[in-house]
Amino acid sequence: AADTTVDSLRQQIGAVREELQTRNQEVVSLSQEVQSVRSVVQETTGRLKESLSATDAGFQALRDQTVTLQDGMEQITEAVRSVEEKATAAAQSKSEEFETRVKESEESRESLSASLSDISSKVESLLAKYDAHDSSLAAQGETVERVTAELKQELGVMKSS
Repeated sequence: AADTTVDSLRQQIGAVREELQTRNQEVVSLSQEVQSVRSVVQETTGRLKESLSATDAGFQALRDQTVTLQDGMEQITEAVRSVEEKATAAAQSKSEEFETRVKESEESRESLSASLSDISSKVESLLAKYDAHDSSLAAQGETVERVTAELKQELGVMKSS
């Protein structure tokens, strides 16, 4: 009976050994799986960190571009404002210049109109004097012709006497 108990104990010890080996293999297998999962997690974490860094760099680049665009917009706005001011000043200057020219033209026109009126008046006066002298000359011409005719007649009478 002691042999049977020893054999039974040996069988139980063998079974426990096999169970321990199976458990050890399962532990090794689980340990390998854990290590594999850990590697995947580390790789994924590394990629996520790289992606996050790239995203941060992208955001920083966008911020920098935004600042650059804002600076550019401010410069453009200032340039447009400057051009508007210059254009307004130039337009005002031209407007004043044109107003001055219009006033000068009106004054010149009025002066020319007065001069033309004066010249017309003088021409009319000269024409009236010309007409008067012409009439006077015509009258004197008639008188000369009459006196000449009378003198010829008297001369004819004197020759016949």
